[in-house]
Amino acid sequence: MAWTAEELKRREVLNLARLAWPNVMVEVDPPVRVRRRAIGAIAHKLDDPAAFAAAIRTLERGDG
Repeated sequence: MAWTAEELKRREVLNLARLAWPNVMVEVDPPVRVRRRAIGAIAHKLDDPAAFAAAIRTLERGDG
């Protein structure tokens, strides 16, 4: 999935892919408060986003 620059600049998005365009975004529910900011999503650039997604699905099923 691709995100627009405007979406990545939203205050509730923590963009950890500073030097590259992110290829994953994880929604955080409930949002995590960091000082005066509520983080509702984390964007990052991963080497193997498919393996990351598979690991998350495994955790969601309770297999991990």
